[in-house]
Amino acid sequence: MQEESIARIRELIEMEKVADYTCSPDYMTVWNKLMSHQNQFMEIVNGTSEWKTMKIEDFGEVKVEHLRHIQNLVNKELEKEPVKELMEPRGGGIERMLEESPSIAGKRDRLKKSIKLLKESKDVVANIMYCIKME
Repeated sequence: MQEESIARIRELIEMEKVADYTCSPDYMTVWNKLMSHQNQFMEIVNGTSEWKTMKIEDFGEVKVEHLRHIQNLVNKELEKEPVKELMEPRGGGIERMLEESPSIAGKRDRLKKSIKLLKESKDVVANIMYCIKME
């Protein structure tokens, strides 16, 4: 159960990292350019390529080989801190992640009002239909 919670929190962290940037068209253009080099980059970082550098548009020649060690550090060591903070009972991390944003709360309230209005409208239409039928 705890592993599932940790996996879900990691997923939420990843979603938060991405959410702020993906709304910008300029960001998406640059992102698509960089992602076109992703396979080559990952081959170098993972050690499946003999290349130690790669050429990336707008950046030039980039040394990539040293990132192998940094990748291991980031994936294993630095990820532990946010997960630990979110899982602490005193930290309230999960509660903060589950709090409803004001915009969502406003939408939920408008939806409740619409449902109430629809129910009232249904009753009025039913009464009108009954009166028409009785005449």
